[in-house]
Amino acid sequence: MQKISEHQIRASLIDASLRERKSLSLPKHFGELDWENLDFLGWRDEKLPLVGT
Repeated sequence: MQKISEHQIRASLIDASLRERKSLSLPKHFGELDWENLDFLGWRDEKLPLVGT
């Protein structure tokens, strides 16, 4: 998988409002992800545990 930035993730959420995109919680160790060994990136926002991202 190619490395993606926090800005790119937030910009890709086109159906979310600007407020929702800004308040999105990324995975705890986002900066330490091993991108070359990932098949996909998915997580649950700690503030919205019933919503998948």
